[in-house]
Amino acid sequence: MLVMRPNSDITTGEELCPSCGKWALMHEVTGWCFECSGIAPPCYCERCGKRTINRYCNSCRYMLWLERNADEIERVMCSVGISAGRAKLIVRAENRPKCLCCRRPIKGGERGKNYFCRKTPACKTGHNSYHYHRTTRRRSRDEALRLALIAAVEAKLVASVSVV
Repeated sequence: MLVMRPNSDITTGEELCPSCGKWALMHEVTGWCFECSGIAPPCYCERCGKRTINRYCNSCRYMLWLERNADEIERVMCSVGISAGRAKLIVRAENRPKCLCCRRPIKGGERGKNYFCRKTPACKTGHNSYHYHRTTRRRSRDEALRLALIAAVEAKLVASVSVV
């Protein structure tokens, strides 16, 4: 039996859950709300409305990236004289954050958020030190980075001495 919420719009699709008694969207298979079913409700892209697991679908994420980086792509194309495809690769490589310890790009990293790659023992030491100073000691980002870089350099020096 379909029971609609009083004074509700039919387009919302909310129904009364037989399990918990709340007004919510129902799962087609279980007949209960998504919370009672233990299933995450469907997500839809905020730009195009396609069903996705993230805030935006992949094609919209790519379009947003192009919109954010259009000026930089055009600058690279004009200054170097290359195609748009190659310019996009260069801009993507420039956008990727670099490890402050070993200078390698951090795969999947975000600028202003990831500072160490955790590939080498010195990088791991720097990352752990930064995390400790930011969370436990509640130091500022700059102070935590300074102390983490000191710890990473010390780890590099100890490793180079122990090898010799």
